[in-house]
Amino acid sequence: PPEENRLVIPAISINEPILESNSISVIERGGTWRRPNTSNPTQSDNTVIIGHRFFGNNISTFYNLDKLKIGDIIAVYWEGNENLYEVAESKVVDPSAVEIEESTTEKQLTLYTCTPVWTAKNRLVIIAKPLDPNSEKLSEDIL
Repeated sequence: PPEENRLVIPAISINEPILESNSISVIERGGTWRRPNTSNPTQSDNTVIIGHRFFGNNISTFYNLDKLKIGDIIAVYWEGNENLYEVAESKVVDPSAVEIEESTTEKQLTLYTCTPVWTAKNRLVIIAKPLDPNSEKLSEDIL
């Protein structure tokens, strides 16, 4: 596994660092941001990771997030460990829908970005659940 915390989504060619900061401005030049006060993959809770679709005049990290399909695999490398998730849900919510960042009783990964492209009208949200360790989908298929 990579030494730095990373988000890898082969279906949409994402292999980006997960940055830590108190401000989203940390991803002005790309990458993803773990939302402060949310979980991390070592905990049984909701890990929330955000990325821009566009920033300024440039395509950014989550530009193709809307192309993810139910069943696609996501890898989160955190503190040297691989955490595999499977996309379970894709939805669009209002920007005021702060419940997407709320704590959960089970481990999950929430990714979100603005939608439609070029606006901040709504949020595109991807919910992924931990991959069953007995699944035939192996990390070799990820990287």
